[in-house]
Amino acid sequence: MNADSLEAAFNAAFAPLLSGSGGNSDALLAFCRDDGAFVVDDLPFPLDKAGLADHRAFHDGGLWSKVTLAMVSLKAEIHKTTDGISGLVHGTYNLRGKPTDAGFRQRPGHVSAMCLWDPEAKRWQALNIHFSPLFSQVLDASPS
Repeated sequence: MNADSLEAAFNAAFAPLLSGSGGNSDALLAFCRDDGAFVVDDLPFPLDKAGLADHRAFHDGGLWSKVTLAMVSLKAEIHKTTDGISGLVHGTYNLRGKPTDAGFRQRPGHVSAMCLWDPEAKRWQALNIHFSPLFSQVLDASPS
């Protein structure tokens, strides 16, 4: 229940995406708490765990011929309180992929995951994971 174990849990949850093999979100969904809230960079609204499972099934179901989540930086921090232990994992990433029968996609972003230590299960669980792109596009902006 230290920063190294938190970072290892995060990396294990995202192992298929980090390795470029993709196509399997079982470890990620096991890492997520049932009562969590999750934000992904390609949807405009937060998801509960069932919604995240559905969204990951969409991405895992042949949408990509190749996809990799390349972490540029990653840092894990532990916060101890009288109520328990929580941790924050955050860093920048570059999502690189080739959609099936399409061009190439590259999306830089920032990820943060608020995690809680489960003393009974002796493992970290994500209460919130938030993926945010580091670029945006403003369309039809008012002139100043």
